[in-house]
Amino acid sequence: MNKKVVIIISGLIITSGILSTNNINFQNKCNKEVNIVTAVSAKDNYFIIPDSSTRYLTEDDLRGLSDEQLEIARNEIYARHGYQFKQKKMKNYFNNQKWYVRSNYEITTDDLSDIEYENVMLIKKVEEEGFSNSNDYYYGDFIIPDSSTRKVSADELKDLSTYELAIARNEIYARHGYIFVSDEWKDFFVNEDWYIPTSYSVKLNSIEEYNVAMIIKEEARR
Repeated sequence: MNKKVVIIISGLIITSGILSTNNINFQNKCNKEVNIVTAVSAKDNYFIIPDSSTRYLTEDDLRGLSDEQLEIARNEIYARHGYQFKQKKMKNYFNNQKWYVRSNYEITTDDLSDIEYENVMLIKKVEEEGFSNSNDYYYGDFIIPDSSTRKVSADELKDLSTYELAIARNEIYARHGYIFVSDEWKDFFVNEDWYIPTSYSVKLNSIEEYNVAMIIKEEARR
């Protein structure tokens, strides 16, 4: 004997003559909760900047934020996409956020919208400007801490070992979030708190290009 089933969808009543497997599957799909992270669906206090994925930020929006808040604000843009953080600090932070769901595939800047990409670049700019005015600009984490803002000399490179030269060259790219193909450098920089891998293609400024060329020249001399 056929059983009638009443399914209510968005206020409409649909009567079916047979309770079939397809009916059940359809109901299950309707009942399935889909979590999409937006500024509307998540509480504001879970984000440093709740709407950084939906509007272009200005420098005024970033004034008053600490260095740590700026770092989180930049990374939460990636976290909305489920970015798999490798750096322990960010991994621990976002794993404790209820809205964060880690993606099953690798997220890069290509996955960001135009608004998100511009906001990431703006936050990075403010971060870098802030650090450049500080006497301890990442000091101790880099072979050459200011190699993105100052041209290095041949004399100072002569005092570095071959391995230190290689690190100094690659850390210039790492600052921009370059995703290393080499396992050696991928494993090396993933252990640095400041390193956030974001792209396979990065653009260096003129000072950085000069310094990379100088380091390569010294490496070739060895």
